[in-house]
Amino acid sequence: MQVRAKMPIALSADVFRMEENTRVYWLGGAAFLICSHGTNILIDPQMSFCQKNGNLFAPNGLRLFCKPPLSAEEAVSADIVLYTHADDDHFEAATAQRLGAANILIVGPAPVFEKAVHLGIPEKQLKMIRPGDCLEIGKVKITVFPADHPWQLLNTAKFGRPYGKEDCVGFIVETQDMRMFISGDTRLLPEHTTLENIDILAMDASSCSFHLSVQGSAALCRYLPKAWLLPCHYGTYDAPGDPAHGGDPSEVLSLVENAQDRLIDAAPGEKIVFLDHQYQR
Repeated sequence: MQVRAKMPIALSADVFRMEENTRVYWLGGAAFLICSHGTNILIDPQMSFCQKNGNLFAPNGLRLFCKPPLSAEEAVSADIVLYTHADDDHFEAATAQRLGAANILIVGPAPVFEKAVHLGIPEKQLKMIRPGDCLEIGKVKITVFPADHPWQLLNTAKFGRPYGKEDCVGFIVETQDMRMFISGDTRLLPEHTTLENIDILAMDASSCSFHLSVQGSAALCRYLPKAWLLPCHYGTYDAPGDPAHGGDPSEVLSLVENAQDRLIDAAPGEKIVFLDHQYQR
């Protein structure tokens, strides 16, 4: 049976209020909101859905277990939207259009830039990034990290050209209170062994071979022995048998010593607070 995330905690526009701390919210799937001392960052937001015959569906056609905890209409106070890549479970066109209409800066690698332009989002609101780039917004530093996700190799005749080395990225987000690593969809890379001083890891629970997979995700947890572990990329879509969405965090955690002591078992929309590089339980 597929593992489900906990029931979401509904958020409103009040989530963007100024507080003297850093708050992390997993929004389901691979989506996050980081609010730090008045700077608000969305990452791979998936906020749109429709109802059919009593079921909820994402725009990509996958059935959702629950509504996203935050809507695009309530997220217009975001300062920036970061996208790791252009797949429709990360770059959701309906959400991107709504956020673009609010004049929010949208940042991502070349395929994201191309999709955003096609949606009619003005180029002045877009920034194309590559691994190694650094951005600063408010007092938050964002470092663009390499990622390797050529899933189209499964069937290039059907899916087209595989993603190249600059088409997908991850992010290190550094605030006054914490450093968070969000790998994006990626296979394990030598660069992952160079990561240091990460306070919280977005732990990809996907078992897909074009993601970290169970073994690779566990290895990354072991490379970062002091990082808190926040599982993601699981329990959002009703997709049994789909390794990309049907993963189980416990399979990763079982391979990591003392993982339960480091686990942040959060519901979508649950507030996770860091202050001075300490997790405020």
